[in-house]
Amino acid sequence: MVPSSYPAAQHVMVLYTGGTIGMQASANGLAPASGFEARMREYLHSQPELVVPQWRFREMSPLIDSANMTPAYWQQLREAVVDAVDVQGCDSVLILHGTDTLAYSAAAMSFQLLGLQARVCFTGSMLPAGVTDSDAWENLGGALVALGHGLAPGVHLYFHGELLAPTRCAKVRSFGRHPFKRLERQGGGVKASAVPMQLGYNQPKQLAKVAVLPLFPGISAEVLDGLLDSGIQGLVLECYGSGTGPSDNPQFLAALVARGITAW
Repeated sequence: MVPSSYPAAQHVMVLYTGGTIGMQASANGLAPASGFEARMREYLHSQPELVVPQWRFREMSPLIDSANMTPAYWQQLREAVVDAVDVQGCDSVLILHGTDTLAYSAAAMSFQLLGLQARVCFTGSMLPAGVTDSDAWENLGGALVALGHGLAPGVHLYFHGELLAPTRCAKVRSFGRHPFKRLERQGGGVKASAVPMQLGYNQPKQLAKVAVLPLFPGISAEVLDGLLDSGIQGLVLECYGSGTGPSDNPQFLAALVARGITAW
C-alpha cells in the first residue's frame, strides 16, 4: 500500500450494523446475528501478520438487513460515530454494513459528519463471514489496514481493495467482485474552504421527509401530484442529461411551482 501523508489510526471504533457480513442461518434463512465481535477477534488473532490498529467494538441495535435502512437509523449511526470520537476518544470509526444500501449510508454520513476530523470507513461483504469464498475477512482486514496506514479525515468506502468516495459511487451488481463502481461526473462545483457552523456534525439534526423522482418520457402531472400530496418537504428530481425535463407540459410545470415544495 502506498504510504499515506495522513496520521495512522491509533484507536478505531468498530460499529456493527448487521448486513451480510455477519449473517448466519436462522429459521427464516440468513439473518443478521449478534456475536460478531468474538468472530472478528478470533479471525484477527489467527492472522498475526495482519497489522491493524487497536480497536473496540459496538453492536448497534437493532441489527438490520441493509435493505431496511432508514434515515432514522442514519441519525442513530451518526450519534454513535460522534460518541466514539468526541466522548470515547477514538480517532477513526469502521462501520460494518450491508451492501444494498452501503453507498447510500456512506453518502448520508458524508453530509451528517461535515467538519468531523476523524476518519470513518464503511465496508461489508457480498458473502457472510465463514462461508466458502467469502470476502468478509478480506474487506474487514483491508479496511483496518487502510485506516492503520492513514486516511484523510472524512468518510470513505472500502471494498475489495479499493477506496471509493461515497458520494461518487454506486452498487452496480449483486454478485462477484467489485460490486461498487466509481461514478465519473464532470465538474463537481467549488469546494468550500470551511464548513458553515450550521452544517457542522455537532449541530442538532432533524429528520426531513424528502423524496426522489426520476423523470421518464411521458411522466404526467398526476404522478407528480401524487408524490407532492404525500406530505414531503423536499423533492429531488433526477433529470435527463445536464438537467433537462419536459418543458411543453404546463400542468407538470405548474405542479412544481404551486406547492411550496423545495425542489432540486
